[in-house]
Amino acid sequence: GRSVFFGETPVPFDRRADVLLDSDIGVLAQAPNLETQLSARTRMLDYLWTDCPVVLTDGDEWADAAKATGFGVVLADNRPEAWRDAVLDLAGDPAAVAKMRAAVKRVKAGLGWERCVDPLVRFVTTGRAAAAA
Repeated sequence: GRSVFFGETPVPFDRRADVLLDSDIGVLAQAPNLETQLSARTRMLDYLWTDCPVVLTDGDEWADAAKATGFGVVLADNRPEAWRDAVLDLAGDPAAVAKMRAAVKRVKAGLGWERCVDPLVRFVTTGRAAAAA
């Protein structure tokens, strides 16, 4: 109930879903830099798919979304102690994890295929770009 497991080797692709579905907390520990700002951090999509709350570094749109919606804990402090404390705090607070999982589900509702491609469909059908939200 209060253990953290680290694999010594990458998870085989055919077991990836099993590991993700069995996880309680996702971690995205990418140092805040230009790459963080410009990358998609696609691992986040895996965590969202499995309704997994996330502890992540600040510095990109995912961090902004986590702060705005509450699906994750955003760390500006990259010290190992900050990461340890954030993970242990969540591991010891099932109510907070449940609240974050509910936030993940709300975020996922806005990421459906139809909604994501809507601006492209409007552009192709009308010849005009959609107004920025």
